[in-house]
Amino acid sequence: MDKTLKEVHFSKFTGAGNDFIMIDGFKLSSGEIQSIISHIPEWCSRGTGIGADGLIFILPHDKLDFKMRYFNSDGSEAEMCGNGGRCAVKFAFIKGYVKNKVQFEALSGVYSAEIIGEEIKLKMKDTLLPQKKCIDTSMGKVSGYFLNTG
Repeated sequence: MDKTLKEVHFSKFTGAGNDFIMIDGFKLSSGEIQSIISHIPEWCSRGTGIGADGLIFILPHDKLDFKMRYFNSDGSEAEMCGNGGRCAVKFAFIKGYVKNKVQFEALSGVYSAEIIGEEIKLKMKDTLLPQKKCIDTSMGKVSGYFLNTG
């Protein structure tokens, strides 16, 4: 463990089959956050770590309820994850940072959500129509459709 981190408090959430390590970044320094980011692959490892599909920070935001940073299990940062966004909203609610109606920012923009009982209703971005794509792979050309939902 590096010297920046003495102790890291986390929660484990699951949403529609995905599981996440949740970290409250409201009181962490930027150095602590960077140190945690460097450990994501080992912490998300199912065989030797906590085990998760990814790690999510909830962080302060000047105008919105919070900012969400989502990292895949390999440590790469992603624009958004719908199941992760719902878990982030619930986590922020449990921590007392938000009420039932929430607005937060992810890399791909601003999202709104509503907590209704035990359910989290998250408004995802509108998508463009699917685009037909053909890509070259080591096994030849593969065609299909591309749809970006954030």
